[in-house]
Amino acid sequence: MDIAAPENLELLGNIFAAKRVPVELIQKIPEYRDFHRPDFSSVRDTVKADVELQDFDFYFDYVVEKLAALKALWEK
Repeated sequence: MDIAAPENLELLGNIFAAKRVPVELIQKIPEYRDFHRPDFSSVRDTVKADVELQDFDFYFDYVVEKLAALKALWEK
């Protein structure tokens, strides 16, 4: 799925608008790495033993990279 496709950007913009949340908050997510880090233990606890799990930073960096594609939402 291409989250930066025009129809997906429109959908995300509409979702944020419906919830009355500024879409610009997405760009602040990288600032909250340490805030989310403690919750990763609950993720670790739910993963099957045979699944190779990466560390928190791996997944956080992945999400931040994907969110960069949404920049068009707040740079209109």
